Amino acid sequence: MYDYEQHYAPTGDFYALIPPQRKDALSKATRDLMALEPPPSPSKHSLNHPPPPPPKRFRPTPPPQAQTASKSTLLSPSQKKANHIQSEQKRRANIRRGYEALCQTVPALREAIKQEEATISNESRGEVKRRRRSRQGGSGSEVSADGRAGPRSENVVLGKTIEYIHALVSEREALLTRLHHANSRLPTPLPPPPNALWERRWNGGDSRDDDESDESD
Repeated sequence: MYDYEQHYAPTGDFYALIPPQRKDALSKATRDLMALEPPPSPSKHSLNHPPPPPPKRFRPTPPPQAQTASKSTLLSPSQKKANHIQSEQKRRANIRRGYEALCQTVPALREAIKQEEATISNESRGEVKRRRRSRQGGSGSEVSADGRAGPRSENVVLGKTIEYIHALVSEREALLTRLHHANSRLPTPLPPPPNALWERRWNGGDSRDDDESDESD
């Protein structure tokens, strides 16, 4: 590097004769010349070494959903058991809601449930327990696996639902048969009336028009 300050700085007695204000200006000019110095040319030593590597790019952190998805594959046995219990509870709740909907939809189940509720409200609690014990000790077919008895048991609900579906299918077939029979008795094609009532203009219900229409008929 070329030393401009050493080259341009005055020496000897001449520099001592310069006033202090001029000395400051001279020093400032020397520094300005040093700032305008061109960059040094690359030496042989710098050419032999490779350039420094570029700075590393910042990698954003994954969102929390991705982190939870990656962690979900590594569940502990207790977490797996808790998930299984929760899924089983949801499944049983859905089945229970389905049975309740069937009890409200099938007419035979609705009537049976109403009669059972009326009987329970009229009789004492001990009498109901005694009858249930005798019922369970007899056949045991009206008690389901989950403890529901009477018209709300699984066997009764499913059986009455199947009977109701068969009744609906039979009623639909009977209605279709009547429809086909009625269509076969109609003339083909059925001509429209020449002066249809729905084609006439409404005049406020005048009696004279009604009489004229009756005479024309």
